[in-house]
Amino acid sequence: MKVLISCDTNTASIHDLVERANYHITEIVMCGESHPKVVEDFAAKRRLPVKRFSDVKLATKYAQALVAYWNGKASHTDRLIRLARGNMLLVYVRRAEET
Repeated sequence: MKVLISCDTNTASIHDLVERANYHITEIVMCGESHPKVVEDFAAKRRLPVKRFSDVKLATKYAQALVAYWNGKASHTDRLIRLARGNMLLVYVRRAEET
């Protein structure tokens, strides 16, 4: 499954987030507004290909699912969630207060 990850924490946190979402990831999708270093490190550890988009709308049209860690305030993550739902992606969101 092509999964867009939105997470501004460390690679271990991304691993936990992905495990909780329980999606079989075959490709990581990234957009220009995401935090690439952390997501790239995660993809490298899992040996997953990465597809990059400069436009968040194109990324949400290409992806099949969104996995997001959200503090409830970041407008970028809120926008990603709304676009993902609008494009009928599977959406898993973990709120900051759930950690």
